[in-house]
Amino acid sequence: MHYIRAVVLENLVLENLKQTVTFALENEQEFVRCLMNRSAKEQQKQIQSMKKELSAKERRIGELDNIIKRLYEDNISGKLSDERFKKLSADYEKERDTCSEIADIQKQVNEAESKVIKIDSFLKMARKYTSFEELSRGMLHDLIENIVIHEGDKCSGRRQQKIDIYYTFIGEVGVTQLVAQLELKGKAA
Repeated sequence: MHYIRAVVLENLVLENLKQTVTFALENEQEFVRCLMNRSAKEQQKQIQSMKKELSAKERRIGELDNIIKRLYEDNISGKLSDERFKKLSADYEKERDTCSEIADIQKQVNEAESKVIKIDSFLKMARKYTSFEELSRGMLHDLIENIVIHEGDKCSGRRQQKIDIYYTFIGEVGVTQLVAQLELKGKAA
């Protein structure tokens, strides 16, 4: 049973790899355009999320600074005991320290903004494997970074299992969708 699954997986990876390499080499401009669009959208979402988190933390630090300032003023004026002031200010300072990850988040935003997908490197590697009928260790090493096999799902009555193939330099490619889109464009033209 284990052997059959390995063979099925190998065939799926082989077919996906054939589709991806063939599509990339035969439709190089379309392949690059699609990957750049996808990459830009994903990066934009990630950057937007990080900037939102950064803004929220900066706003909270400002609020905490004002709270600590008022606590200090209340303590000086005698409205707040020294003991209560120490406890409250310690709690707010501790929260402020956890919000001070701003530098790390800003660094992540800068890295995400400067990250460029390396499509040319993938295409150069793919040109080494223009036609193949079997997977080789070298091919897997050169072209595939990671394969993620998700847990099986039986909710539709049939067992389905999602498999994500992450290619070196370019990540996951929905090549089947790209090929289908290209075929639809070809039929429409």
